[in-house]
Amino acid sequence: MNTSAKDRLGMLFGRLPAEPLPDTFRSDLMEKIRAEAVRLRKRRERYALYGVIAASAALLLVAAVTLYLYGAAHGTAGVAAGMPEIPDMPPVGFPNLLVHPVLLFVAGAACLLLAFDYGLRKIFGPYRQKSAPNEL
Repeated sequence: MNTSAKDRLGMLFGRLPAEPLPDTFRSDLMEKIRAEAVRLRKRRERYALYGVIAASAALLLVAAVTLYLYGAAHGTAGVAAGMPEIPDMPPVGFPNLLVHPVLLFVAGAACLLLAFDYGLRKIFGPYRQKSAPNEL
């Protein structure tokens, strides 16, 4: 901003009459800021909930289609009219984890990392910043 613009602003603000602010000006302003912060937080939570609902619906849809097609291939469900049959799929089974030590190691590592993450969140969770700077 150049000096002439600053001079003009100073002159315009100088023309304003000096009126005292109401006694509740600060508290009213802080209340408005808090209300806006709550509104933004609720909107973020609502969008996160919509994302979780959409992801869950997509997973359920994929699971239903997979089970339908698997059942259609094995003759346990009726195939819709005009829908081609898919080739036989091998039956799905759960492997014995003791037979596959790599799977057992990965499952153990995942559980250990989840426990470590839970512990860190429990220790450092209360100290993290509640809102990002310049959010308001």
